[in-house]
Amino acid sequence: MNLDLTRRVLGLVESQPFGFAKLRGRRIAREVDQMRAAGLVEVSAAELGDPDMVVIKSVTDAGRRFLRVFASKRAAEGARKAFQFSPVSTIDLELSLL
Repeated sequence: MNLDLTRRVLGLVESQPFGFAKLRGRRIAREVDQMRAAGLVEVSAAELGDPDMVVIKSVTDAGRRFLRVFASKRAAEGARKAFQFSPVSTIDLELSLL
């Protein structure tokens, strides 16, 4: 799971007034599915299996804890280095409100 992307997505969803967001980005559905499997978000079904679009219904308590721990990009980069994750890939992210 891309920790920097996870931090960005959770922050975006948390900042929405109703707590949910429709996201579009290259291969975003795969990343968000990993977040769902880790218990960070609740997700609605992807629209027609589109790998570039997903709707996140809410951030869980575990997701909020993640945000507190990884409050900055520097913390996410430090964790990536500490656990020797693969380099952070750049994923273009566009937030579309429902």
